[in-house]
Amino acid sequence: GMHISFSGVLTFKKSLAVREAAAIVPSELLLVETDAPYLAPVPKRGKTNYSSYAYYTAEKMAELRGQSTEFVIQKTLENATQVWENYLSRIEIESDDETQKTVFYSCMYRAFLFPHISYEIDENGAPIHYCPFDGKAKNGYRYTDFGFWDTYRTNYPFYSIVAKDV
Repeated sequence: GMHISFSGVLTFKKSLAVREAAAIVPSELLLVETDAPYLAPVPKRGKTNYSSYAYYTAEKMAELRGQSTEFVIQKTLENATQVWENYLSRIEIESDDETQKTVFYSCMYRAFLFPHISYEIDENGAPIHYCPFDGKAKNGYRYTDFGFWDTYRTNYPFYSIVAKDV
């Protein structure tokens, strides 16, 4: 069930390992994303990043894979839709209130974005992670992207719909 997503970093000249990975990941596992508002892809590097700039990442991916940009966009759209529909289909909302449905599904989407897993499993089956504070590999799990703003924008509206009695 794993997919591999590539951001604007793919377009950076020195991101050789990322480019190598993008060239060999099977098409059915590919996703394209944005790190908005950071890490805008070339030719927008250094500027505020927007979701629409994911096109440049798809364009670079297509070049690296020897495929058309249109194919990469269509395939990653299909993959993202499949992943999202897999989660959406687990819950059926029984409400005529379209605003409430929109808030619910928006919060559900954001809840699945955070936190990001930022560790891997070594050859002995133990979790290890890169420490951004000292640049060393360390034992144990690491998660990123916890934020009070994300909690405020995601969890509380979600709770107001699914747990009004709490």
